[in-house]
Amino acid sequence: MSSGRENLSDHDPCHQRLRGGGLPARRHLRPAEVLRLLLTLFVRGPLPDRGDERLPPPLEGLLELVRRAWSPPAPTRPLPLQELAAAACISPGYLSRMFRHHYGIGPVAAVELLRLARAATLLTRSNLSVAAVADDCGFANPYHFSRRFHRVYDQPPGRYRRAPTRLEPNEPLARAGLLPLADRIWRTT
Repeated sequence: MSSGRENLSDHDPCHQRLRGGGLPARRHLRPAEVLRLLLTLFVRGPLPDRGDERLPPPLEGLLELVRRAWSPPAPTRPLPLQELAAAACISPGYLSRMFRHHYGIGPVAAVELLRLARAATLLTRSNLSVAAVADDCGFANPYHFSRRFHRVYDQPPGRYRRAPTRLEPNEPLARAGLLPLADRIWRTT
Protein backbone atom coordinates (compact mmCIF):
# COMPACT_ATOMS: atom_id res chain seq x y z
CA MET A 1 0.00 0.00 0.00
CA SER A 2 1.63 3.21 -1.13
CA SER A 3 0.78 6.58 0.38
CA GLY A 4 2.85 8.64 -2.07
CA ARG A 5 1.31 11.72 -3.59
CA GLU A 6 2.18 10.73 -7.15
CA ASN A 7 0.65 7.27 -6.69
CA LEU A 8 -2.57 8.77 -5.37
CA SER A 9 -2.83 11.15 -8.31
CA ASP A 10 -2.48 8.27 -10.80
CA HIS A 11 -5.59 6.60 -9.38
CA ASP A 12 -7.55 9.62 -8.21
CA PRO A 13 -10.24 10.71 -10.73
CA CYS A 14 -10.02 14.29 -9.51
CA HIS A 15 -6.29 14.51 -10.27
CA GLN A 16 -6.79 12.65 -13.56
CA ARG A 17 -9.38 15.21 -14.57
CA LEU A 18 -7.06 18.11 -13.68
CA ARG A 19 -4.25 16.61 -15.75
CA GLY A 20 -6.49 16.44 -18.80
CA GLY A 21 -7.81 12.91 -18.42
CA GLY A 22 -11.49 12.32 -17.97
CA LEU A 23 -13.60 10.11 -15.83
CA PRO A 24 -14.47 6.73 -17.30
CA ALA A 25 -17.64 6.71 -19.39
CA ARG A 26 -20.89 6.21 -17.46
CA ARG A 27 -19.12 6.69 -14.14
CA HIS A 28 -21.39 8.62 -11.83
CA LEU A 29 -19.97 9.85 -8.56
CA ARG A 30 -22.02 9.63 -5.41
CA PRO A 31 -22.17 12.73 -3.18
CA ALA A 32 -19.85 11.09 -0.63
CA GLU A 33 -17.28 10.39 -3.38
CA VAL A 34 -17.51 13.95 -4.66
CA LEU A 35 -17.00 15.28 -1.14
CA ARG A 36 -13.98 13.00 -0.65
CA LEU A 37 -12.47 14.16 -3.97
CA LEU A 38 -13.04 17.82 -3.15
CA LEU A 39 -11.50 17.45 0.31
CA THR A 40 -8.52 15.61 -1.19
CA LEU A 41 -8.10 18.36 -3.76
CA PHE A 42 -8.31 21.04 -1.06
CA VAL A 43 -5.83 19.34 1.28
CA ARG A 44 -3.31 18.02 -1.26
CA GLY A 45 -3.55 20.81 -3.84
CA PRO A 46 -4.63 20.61 -7.46
CA LEU A 47 -1.52 19.16 -9.06
CA PRO A 48 1.05 16.54 -8.11
CA ASP A 49 4.60 17.62 -7.36
CA ARG A 50 6.55 18.65 -10.42
CA GLY A 51 9.93 18.09 -8.83
CA ASP A 52 12.40 20.69 -7.74
CA GLU A 53 13.47 23.27 -10.26
CA ARG A 54 17.09 24.25 -9.83
CA LEU A 55 17.48 27.93 -9.02
CA PRO A 56 20.62 30.02 -8.87
CA PRO A 57 21.92 30.04 -5.26
CA PRO A 58 20.89 33.68 -4.57
CA LEU A 59 17.30 32.89 -5.58
CA GLU A 60 17.29 29.90 -3.22
CA GLY A 61 18.01 32.32 -0.33
CA LEU A 62 15.21 34.58 -1.51
CA LEU A 63 12.85 31.62 -1.72
CA GLU A 64 13.65 30.63 1.87
CA LEU A 65 12.99 34.20 3.09
CA VAL A 66 9.57 34.25 1.39
CA ARG A 67 8.69 30.82 2.76
CA ARG A 68 9.65 31.87 6.32
CA ALA A 69 8.00 35.30 6.10
CA TRP A 70 4.72 33.84 4.87
CA SER A 71 4.53 30.75 7.08
CA PRO A 72 1.18 30.52 8.90
CA PRO A 73 -0.27 32.32 10.74
CA ALA A 74 1.63 35.31 9.34
CA PRO A 75 -0.07 37.22 6.52
CA THR A 76 1.51 37.16 3.08
CA ARG A 77 2.93 40.63 3.57
CA PRO A 78 4.73 42.57 0.85
CA LEU A 79 8.48 42.08 0.88
CA PRO A 80 10.58 45.10 -0.11
CA LEU A 81 13.35 44.74 -2.66
CA GLN A 82 16.02 45.54 -0.03
CA GLU A 83 14.83 42.67 2.18
CA LEU A 84 14.69 40.26 -0.77
CA ALA A 85 18.19 41.29 -1.87
CA ALA A 86 19.56 40.90 1.67
CA ALA A 87 18.15 37.36 1.82
CA ALA A 88 19.77 36.57 -1.53
CA CYS A 89 23.07 38.16 -0.34
CA ILE A 90 23.31 40.30 -3.49
CA SER A 91 22.59 43.92 -4.40
CA PRO A 92 19.02 44.96 -5.24
CA GLY A 93 20.03 45.82 -8.81
CA TYR A 94 21.69 42.47 -9.41
CA LEU A 95 18.73 40.64 -7.87
CA SER A 96 16.34 42.50 -10.17
CA ARG A 97 18.43 41.67 -13.25
CA MET A 98 18.83 38.01 -12.25
CA PHE A 99 15.15 37.63 -11.42
CA ARG A 100 14.07 39.28 -14.68
CA HIS A 101 16.45 37.06 -16.62
CA HIS A 102 15.14 33.93 -14.91
CA TYR A 103 11.39 34.80 -14.79
CA GLY A 104 10.85 37.82 -17.04
CA ILE A 105 9.39 39.85 -14.17
CA GLY A 106 10.90 41.79 -11.28
CA PRO A 107 11.04 40.27 -7.79
CA VAL A 108 8.66 42.77 -6.17
CA ALA A 109 6.09 42.31 -8.96
CA ALA A 110 6.46 38.53 -8.62
CA VAL A 111 5.84 38.73 -4.87
CA GLU A 112 2.69 40.76 -5.54
CA LEU A 113 1.46 38.20 -8.10
CA LEU A 114 1.99 35.46 -5.52
CA ARG A 115 -0.01 37.44 -2.96
CA LEU A 116 -2.80 38.10 -5.46
CA ALA A 117 -2.96 34.42 -6.46
CA ARG A 118 -3.31 33.53 -2.78
CA ALA A 119 -6.07 36.13 -2.48
CA ALA A 120 -7.89 34.70 -5.52
CA THR A 121 -7.67 31.24 -3.98
CA LEU A 122 -9.07 32.52 -0.68
CA LEU A 123 -11.89 34.28 -2.52
CA THR A 124 -12.90 31.07 -4.28
CA ARG A 125 -12.31 28.59 -1.43
CA SER A 126 -13.40 30.50 1.66
CA ASN A 127 -16.15 32.72 2.92
CA LEU A 128 -13.76 35.38 4.26
CA SER A 129 -14.82 38.93 3.54
CA VAL A 130 -12.91 40.88 0.92
CA ALA A 131 -11.47 43.01 3.73
CA ALA A 132 -10.27 39.89 5.58
CA VAL A 133 -8.68 38.51 2.39
CA ALA A 134 -6.97 41.87 1.81
CA ASP A 135 -5.62 41.83 5.36
CA ASP A 136 -4.49 38.19 5.16
CA CYS A 137 -2.64 38.88 1.91
CA GLY A 138 -0.86 41.92 3.32
CA PHE A 139 -2.63 44.75 1.48
CA ALA A 140 -2.90 48.09 3.26
CA ASN A 141 -6.68 48.31 2.88
CA PRO A 142 -9.53 46.76 0.85
CA TYR A 143 -9.50 49.64 -1.66
CA HIS A 144 -5.81 49.17 -2.49
CA PHE A 145 -6.33 45.40 -2.69
CA SER A 146 -9.31 45.83 -5.01
CA ARG A 147 -7.34 48.07 -7.40
CA ARG A 148 -4.37 45.68 -7.56
CA PHE A 149 -6.62 42.63 -7.90
CA HIS A 150 -8.69 44.25 -10.67
CA ARG A 151 -5.51 45.07 -12.62
CA VAL A 152 -4.47 41.40 -12.70
CA TYR A 153 -7.81 39.53 -12.74
CA ASP A 154 -9.82 42.06 -14.83
CA GLN A 155 -12.56 42.38 -12.21
CA PRO A 156 -12.87 43.46 -8.59
CA PRO A 157 -12.59 40.78 -5.89
CA GLY A 158 -16.30 40.64 -5.04
CA ARG A 159 -17.34 40.15 -8.65
CA TYR A 160 -14.53 37.60 -9.13
CA ARG A 161 -15.90 35.58 -6.22
CA ARG A 162 -19.45 35.55 -7.63
CA ALA A 163 -18.54 35.03 -11.30
CA PRO A 164 -19.70 31.71 -12.75
CA THR A 165 -16.65 31.63 -15.02
CA ARG A 166 -13.47 33.37 -13.98
CA LEU A 167 -9.75 33.34 -14.45
CA GLU A 168 -8.17 30.50 -12.46
CA PRO A 169 -6.37 31.79 -9.33
CA ASN A 170 -2.96 30.61 -10.61
CA GLU A 171 -3.38 31.76 -14.23
CA PRO A 172 -1.41 35.03 -13.76
CA LEU A 173 1.39 32.99 -12.14
CA ALA A 174 1.38 30.57 -15.08
CA ARG A 175 1.58 33.43 -17.60
CA ALA A 176 4.55 34.89 -15.73
CA GLY A 177 6.26 31.47 -15.46
CA LEU A 178 6.07 31.58 -11.66
CA LEU A 179 4.15 28.35 -10.98
CA PRO A 180 7.27 26.31 -10.12
CA LEU A 181 8.38 29.05 -7.73
CA ALA A 182 4.89 29.25 -6.18
CA ASP A 183 4.81 25.47 -5.76
CA ARG A 184 8.09 25.59 -3.84
CA ILE A 185 6.95 28.46 -1.63
CA TRP A 186 3.61 26.92 -0.64
CA ARG A 187 4.86 23.33 -0.37
CA THR A 188 4.85 22.28 3.26
CA THR A 189 6.79 19.03 2.98
